[in-house]
Amino acid sequence: ESITADTLLGKRIFNLIQNNIAAFSAHTNLDFAVHGVNDSLAEKLGLQSIRKDRSQEHSFGLLPASLPYEDFIVYTAEKLETKGIRFVLPNACGALLVRRVGVSCGAYDHETDWIYENHVDALVTGEVKHSDAVSLSMERFLTVAGGHYATEIWGVEKLAARLDSYLKAHQIPVLRSALEHDPLCPL
Repeated sequence: ESITADTLLGKRIFNLIQNNIAAFSAHTNLDFAVHGVNDSLAEKLGLQSIRKDRSQEHSFGLLPASLPYEDFIVYTAEKLETKGIRFVLPNACGALLVRRVGVSCGAYDHETDWIYENHVDALVTGEVKHSDAVSLSMERFLTVAGGHYATEIWGVEKLAARLDSYLKAHQIPVLRSALEHDPLCPL
């Protein structure tokens, strides 16, 4: 592929080049990295004893104490600083207590094996499609969808801080876009 100034993306890339600005853009590789988005999300949720699953793609850990699922949903909204929380209750949840929490930032990825292997009580993810929500209601764990942005921004902030710490010695500033925000607005 070639880059031309005929497209919006091309114009942005040309602008970066002309102004000697390096742009760093990571997506899925940052989600799964050690100290990446999933680990940052787990930390933001206040999880303890954070570990990776066997695939090294998902993180999970323990809340300081068990919470009834209703309290956990409110707790998650407060920790993620969002009003856009949605959740899927398992059909046979009864008095579900949440202690072990798994995180998978962004969108639910249809992988449940790691959740059962690690005895996860609740999954915190970014978003869940309706058809997936129907399937998740038949599982044995709570699913909390905090919003794509709200589950990933913490990893971006951690990365920016780490890069800034490293590059400060070289007098290279790290700047985050002032335009970045959650494009989905709650009521």
